[in-house]
Amino acid sequence: MSPRNFTRLFKAAFGKAPAEFVANVRIAEARRRLEIPRNNIDSVAASVGFRSADAFSRAFEREVGCRPSTYRARRGITLEDDFPKQRSELAEPLLAHA
Repeated sequence: MSPRNFTRLFKAAFGKAPAEFVANVRIAEARRRLEIPRNNIDSVAASVGFRSADAFSRAFEREVGCRPSTYRARRGITLEDDFPKQRSELAEPLLAHA
């Protein structure tokens, strides 16, 4: 089967070209991975097959309508890297009384 014929049949079956279908699946998986606080945007981008976080961010914005960082902020997701800092800030008043 020729690539042109494959694309035509794929589009007839799935309603979109193969490249668009793959891009949609990659972004859907990226959305799922962005929900996990320990995953940073760079690692999510690499794990779903983007060469750079910038290319991922642009593709994510085309698909979802906002950048990955905005997507996380709207959902209140904070990176786990922030938690140790927050814990130490909370411990400072306790240490002052010791």
